[in-house]
Amino acid sequence: MKITIIITAILFIYAAFSTIYHDTGLIGDIGKKIGETNLSLFGHVAYINLFILFYPLYKLYSDAKVRKDIDFYLGWILLFISLVLLSALVLEPENVGFLGTQIVAFLQPLIGKAGLWLFWLMVTALATVFIIDDDFNFSGFDVKAPRLSLPSFSWIGTTGSVLKSVLKKIFTNPFSSSALEDEMMPVLEPIDEKPKRKTAVKRSTVKNTPIKKAIPKKPLSKSEKALAEELSLRSYESKESENPVIDTLKESESVTAVVEENVVHNTNVQIVSELEENSKLMNEIEKGKVAKPKNFKLPKLDFLQKAPKTTKKVNEAEIDRKIEELLAKLAQFRVDGDVVRTYSGPLVTTFEFKPAPNVKVSKILGLQDDLAMALSAETIRIQAPIPGRDVVGIEIPNESIDTIYLREILESDIFKESSSPLTVALGKDIVGNPFITDIKKLPHLLIAGTTGSGKSVGINAMILSLLYRNDPDQLKLML
Repeated sequence: MKITIIITAILFIYAAFSTIYHDTGLIGDIGKKIGETNLSLFGHVAYINLFILFYPLYKLYSDAKVRKDIDFYLGWILLFISLVLLSALVLEPENVGFLGTQIVAFLQPLIGKAGLWLFWLMVTALATVFIIDDDFNFSGFDVKAPRLSLPSFSWIGTTGSVLKSVLKKIFTNPFSSSALEDEMMPVLEPIDEKPKRKTAVKRSTVKNTPIKKAIPKKPLSKSEKALAEELSLRSYESKESENPVIDTLKESESVTAVVEENVVHNTNVQIVSELEENSKLMNEIEKGKVAKPKNFKLPKLDFLQKAPKTTKKVNEAEIDRKIEELLAKLAQFRVDGDVVRTYSGPLVTTFEFKPAPNVKVSKILGLQDDLAMALSAETIRIQAPIPGRDVVGIEIPNESIDTIYLREILESDIFKESSSPLTVALGKDIVGNPFITDIKKLPHLLIAGTTGSGKSVGINAMILSLLYRNDPDQLKLML
């Protein structure tokens, strides 16, 4: 990211110097071409347009959240168009760029000279609103980002405060019929001759307390909203607080809504110790006694390291904690659903997540890297969907990884009961049960994986499995 910003800054500086010194021969043929093109398009505005455009580009690269602030960048684009149009209206034709000339040529026959000035005022006003306002709501599109604050109007007293409040309310919801009425309510109320004693308003702070307790349950009435708005204006003008009361209430209410919406309601999560698919595969293994060689003694299992005796217990509290954490992270990416089943193995824990009907599977697949970072996991695997099921499998690495010993698989009942001399041990399945297969059912076998994933160990385990069941007369290795 820093490299991208540096490269962009260097390109903008070079383009700016190319525009300023395009006729001096200091910047080469490419720079001369860039400078002449910039001047021909924008005229004298070309000397400052690069500096105007660099700041929003810097914000776009430096903060991923700002990319969503469409109105912020739209304001800068409108400001740039306003400058181009202003140069076309006040400068001589030879000093006006191609873009300004084309705008005037298109609009002047339609709206006239006076209409051009009105159009310029409208574009400038819109640019000012988009850039300055700190909480702009346009027919349901709500964007919050750092902005310049509206002026205090303190030099004209109470009337200035009311004016600022009215302007802010109109810009917040310009299509609301009650926006102006709600703000003018304190002005229309009768004023007592004797000044009333001011009541101190205690700031609402959320510190080490649940969010639900810090927010009033019943909504504010119109008079309470007006009072809170007036108090926020006074606190802004006196600079006693950086966060007005009304903004604190609004932000807290939105946080509470998100938290309450994402509460995990499904407490009947099934913890599975055996998978039907793997059990079906193991049942297909031919069972019986293996004929022992007459003139050869098979190697002993003592050559292999013995697995330590451990009792495998599923920590249900840990599983519940992981489920809540996973659902909370998915909710941050606006993916609703519930975990219906989970199973834990020696390496990973798999959660079967059933998404809401309105959630696309492709959206969940696209969150693989984001979820890994949010869950502080080295990597996660998403199987979307699980074949034949309406759920998505999300595999998360365990905090402690168990070592799988080959001797443990060769001593298992399923391996001993297999009658095929070509039975090989593959390891353990996703729930920790021994997993084997018969090579005669695999006419073609491809072993693939990343570096260090266990390809060589897997091949060695297959070869050793065959050596422990066959004598040299039966088993030949051809390369």
